[in-house]
Amino acid sequence: MRTDMRAGRLGGFTLVELFVVISVALIVIAVAVPAFSAMTASNARSLAENTLRTAVAVARDVALQSSRGNDAAAVFLFDPESGRMRVVAAEYVGTIEDGIDGAVSGGFLAPNTRVKRDVFAPVLVGETLVMPRGWMVRGYAPARTINSDWYDSIMYNDPFNAWDRGNWVFPEDGFYDVNRGVAQGGANSRTPRQSFMVRFEGKTGRLVRDAGEALLVDPRPSSVDRIPATTNRTDPMIWKRADLADDAYAWARRVLTEADLLGNGQLYQGADEAERRRLIGNLSHDTVLVRDVSRVALYNETELLRALGARDLSRRRAGRTNTGSMYASHADVGSIAIDFDGLFEQNSPFNASPAGLGRLRQSINRWIDGDTTKNADGTIGNGVFFEQTDEPIAMRYWVDTYSGELTEVRR
Repeated sequence: MRTDMRAGRLGGFTLVELFVVISVALIVIAVAVPAFSAMTASNARSLAENTLRTAVAVARDVALQSSRGNDAAAVFLFDPESGRMRVVAAEYVGTIEDGIDGAVSGGFLAPNTRVKRDVFAPVLVGETLVMPRGWMVRGYAPARTINSDWYDSIMYNDPFNAWDRGNWVFPEDGFYDVNRGVAQGGANSRTPRQSFMVRFEGKTGRLVRDAGEALLVDPRPSSVDRIPATTNRTDPMIWKRADLADDAYAWARRVLTEADLLGNGQLYQGADEAERRRLIGNLSHDTVLVRDVSRVALYNETELLRALGARDLSRRRAGRTNTGSMYASHADVGSIAIDFDGLFEQNSPFNASPAGLGRLRQSINRWIDGDTTKNADGTIGNGVFFEQTDEPIAMRYWVDTYSGELTEVRR
């Protein structure tokens, strides 16, 4: 009997022993979870940097190896559906005479309303490179490069010095109506899709600077509002549908060079030029208006939003769609806009007024540049860099003119 009781005690735990085991386990978990989280964050950061470097290197290789001697570019795009950024390697196709500031015409454009824009198309060089979730890239737009077309969204097209100051801009290519073929156009029309690129010269691989605006072919993911509406491959005009093109480069080349785009036997008419702009111009939803940059910044969007005082990253309180960025979905607001209602409290210094947008823009710029001091009014940065209170988080890079390599700007 005594032997059996001793055996029973040896086979189990007392309450004190159980408490000790549980306490030790909790201590181990408390130590391990932060360490694991830090390791995961570090791995994501390294993966994001490697992806960025690889994307730029791939684009430069396309320029170096182009059999046509064409320029190539790494174009940065953002998909609000997945909440992730992708980087597309694209090659120069040709040039289009396009409208400026929303100019539309059923024929030839007036001289003071047209501009020549280079056209780029994606090239197949393996899988499209996608940034880790939450990791974003912004491009630096120097002073006086933002204009009435490129980055004319509400974030930058206001009277509070967006034009005459440099800005770190976010890819605004994914906030549009995918079921419309073209933007309406007109004097008050805004560019429907816009972003930035790192561009390299064909054959030499040298960085291209200040080449002006260009267009990237990036077909919208919808068959609605297509001309022709049919998907019948026997239709002689079916080739004009960008969403059905097997080769984006060949499609863009044909659109740019076709003499009879309407198929009526009349060559190079004003109506053909209007059709060309509809298919591949700035107002087309199958293109993205881009411009070359020589500086990029890599950062985590959640870290930026927290620094700005965003309280509800999920947007559940306001019933908004979570795009994975500070932007609202087009379905929620019908334009390219910051999701102030979904992210910020009413007493936030950031709002949709010109002054509120100016404060947001300046805070983002300063945070990326390393001036991270939090001010009493909720804005970021006091204009003084390298203070003890500054905790730089974003990584900034120069693109080397000759090698194309990214050189991190150290504080």
